[in-house]
Amino acid sequence: MCSKPKSVKVNFNSVTEDRTLFWKIKDLATKSYELCPNENCGRPRIKHTDYFYHGNGCVELKFQEDKYTAIESKKLL
Repeated sequence: MCSKPKSVKVNFNSVTEDRTLFWKIKDLATKSYELCPNENCGRPRIKHTDYFYHGNGCVELKFQEDKYTAIESKKLL
C-alpha cells in the first residue's frame, strides 16, 4: 500500500462531486498508466487496487492488462 486509506466526503448535490461509480471507474481507467502520486512509489496506477466504501458495502477495483493494452502502455511509458 502506497499511502494510508483516506476518507473523502462527497457533496451529493454538487455537479462536480456527485458522480456515479461508473464515472469514477472511467476516470481511474483513463489515468491508469499515470504514475502513483506517492513520491515513494513510482509505479503506474494500474498496479494498484482501489477500495470504495459506503455504509456496509465495499467495492474493490483492480485493473488488469490484456495483451493489446500492455503493448500500447509501453509506448506511453
